[in-house]
Amino acid sequence: MRKLWIFVAMTLFTCSLGLSACSQSKDKEPETAKSDPVAEQAAKVIRDELRAPINKARKTQELGDERTEAIDRAVQQK
Repeated sequence: MRKLWIFVAMTLFTCSLGLSACSQSKDKEPETAKSDPVAEQAAKVIRDELRAPINKARKTQELGDERTEAIDRAVQQK
């Protein structure tokens, strides 16, 4: 009997959550984010500074790969 009451309580709770989620008003207009040009510029500078070491590592990896391929081609030609 106790399990039945727990099941009923959980079912009612779940249904009430579902109904409350569906009852929100859809008349609200979406808020447009006002962007600050200075903040955007600062964010771009920070993003570029953080990506610089990653880009440098990628470039180094590409140069190493190119060198390895050149060595492989030279070995195959001999």
